[in-house]
Amino acid sequence: VVDFGSEEDTENGREGDARAPSVRTENGVVLFAAAFDDPHQAIVTTKGFTMLLSTDSGTGDGLAIGISPTDGDRTGSIDATGTSYERGGGDDIASAISFRAKSTPSQSDDEFDTNTLFAVRLAPLVDVRFDPIINPGTCSSHVHSVFGAASFGKNISNADLESSVETSANVLPNKSLYWAPAMYIFDPHSEMFYLVPTYARAYYRFNDRFLQETKPFPLNFRVVVGDAKRTSKFKPGEARDDISWTQKGSRRDTNSQDHSSWDEYVEAFGYQTDPEEYLEMNINFPECIATDELGRPFLDSEDHRSHMAYVDRNAQPCPASHPYRVP
Repeated sequence: VVDFGSEEDTENGREGDARAPSVRTENGVVLFAAAFDDPHQAIVTTKGFTMLLSTDSGTGDGLAIGISPTDGDRTGSIDATGTSYERGGGDDIASAISFRAKSTPSQSDDEFDTNTLFAVRLAPLVDVRFDPIINPGTCSSHVHSVFGAASFGKNISNADLESSVETSANVLPNKSLYWAPAMYIFDPHSEMFYLVPTYARAYYRFNDRFLQETKPFPLNFRVVVGDAKRTSKFKPGEARDDISWTQKGSRRDTNSQDHSSWDEYVEAFGYQTDPEEYLEMNINFPECIATDELGRPFLDSEDHRSHMAYVDRNAQPCPASHPYRVP
């Protein structure tokens, strides 16, 4: 975002008109919105704006939204007018926001890096002491929060996933399963632990430089990130999975080298109990899979992780030992 401006009752005494203040642009786009107390519909009258919306709120009030590209460093004030309105109306409010893409190196630069992605929102499916990868056929040592295909159990096969007719994901064709250790909160008054409702979002990122090399996940593919058995802190420089903790209400920037455990996060930032805060764990999975002599990707490994390898920020080619690239 480059600049933002908003004014209320901007054209006092002129019913049905609104004016947003001037905002800096710096070669980007400007989005303008005006809301009127009485005009039933409204349009942006400043040249160069394309109308995105002109509508009646249903209560006799109007809303106008327009957008314009800019090729200079500054724009003037932006005007809108009601196309039909009642005399004796109340105030209007008009806002403008300008934004532009962040500067990036040229495509010939070795550091150039863009990503294509899609996201899957995941509602909770079940909380249960099963882990069909680590502890197939029996109970696991701790409870997991599970998301995705409604076919979770002590043992899971690809056929189970494909036969699922329901899922907690908002992308219905996605029949994958995801699970992580369940979160609990301790109440000192009752001296009880209570399960915390958990939600998830899965991002599938495709680095555009290696788009042609990126392949679908193989059937029956399994991988584990993190170590539920670890009881000691990481040492400086020690290899670790790409996991980090944060509290999103405060928008703290964290990373996997300094905040991959909850203890590290609390030591660095403390723990805020503000109701606007919520706890988030970011888990980035490796993107390169080892293959056999015929080039077929391994579906699993004894430790459920060594068949995978990270590359630096998803911007490097996969190593020869793990040449099969996935999102």
